[in-house]
Amino acid sequence: MWEFNNIRLNLFLKIVYLNDEKIHLVEKSTNKNLLSVTDTSSNKRLLKLIHAIDKECVFQDELIELYEGLPMKSKNVVKQLVDQHVFIEAKEYNYVQAVQALPSYKLNLNKKIVVLGIGPLGYRIAFTLLQMGVQNMVVVDDAPVTNIDIQMGIGIQKKHLSKSKGLAFIESVEERVINGAHVVQWEYEKKLESVLDKNMFVVVVSENLGSHHLSNIKHLSSNIGFSWMLISSNKEEFIIGPTFIPNDTLCLSCLEMQINLSDCFDNIFGPLYGIVTELAAVEILNTMSGNSRTIGNIIEINPITLTIKNRDVYKLPSCIFCIQK
Repeated sequence: MWEFNNIRLNLFLKIVYLNDEKIHLVEKSTNKNLLSVTDTSSNKRLLKLIHAIDKECVFQDELIELYEGLPMKSKNVVKQLVDQHVFIEAKEYNYVQAVQALPSYKLNLNKKIVVLGIGPLGYRIAFTLLQMGVQNMVVVDDAPVTNIDIQMGIGIQKKHLSKSKGLAFIESVEERVINGAHVVQWEYEKKLESVLDKNMFVVVVSENLGSHHLSNIKHLSSNIGFSWMLISSNKEEFIIGPTFIPNDTLCLSCLEMQINLSDCFDNIFGPLYGIVTELAAVEILNTMSGNSRTIGNIIEINPITLTIKNRDVYKLPSCIFCIQK
């Protein structure tokens, strides 16, 4: 069965409707017509599939289910779109190969992954890991669904995540603010301590480097002995940094790649998050697989040009991104 790759069609395409019988797929940057679909019997299903990919609102199994229901003519249209246009574009950015290289890594995992901090980025990272075959994962947040979550559009996602197969959702403390005062820090740390053990690998997802998540995990890690890494994000920069990360599996050419994404924050669940969550998942699984020998390096990802750079990079014979030998 042909499978979709984790490719963000909305980086490249827009959809133009002429009438109910014809759909044009047009390249955003040049307005060049790529494909015209005139198979009226399957237009509705095909349109639903294209919408699903373009808006990133469904996951791999649902995409395949939609695709498998298409007649052969429409299947060929979609396959041509992905294989000949989007896949070629995406290959230049190398993250597709990184995702394709991951299945062997899940076989080496011997610790339970804990994703701590379920905001927009943490939510996406947890689901990306689930897509890649990670099971028995725990997601932790320090409050139930709040009004702020609902305003940010992630209240429903938190509830959805808690019901997903293979995930356990732990509301680890009460509301952050009680009667106008912040919850005492040690109360949160005490509850965190009750759900963590040395056989866990904790991924801290935080909007900034000064977060309470990070200070708690640093302290608890020294007491309990679990491994951890940090993924931090804000509108100025993404930093994937840790106690350690597997920089020795990435080659210099891949770490210096640049991707043009000028409107990356138009939508908080937009194309940049799609790429960053895949990069983050690569780092998480690679680190847990024991492929890390470097300590304290940081990958900085600038969301305006998505320039990926690294300090003290080791170049090894094989690279998880470009699969060069």
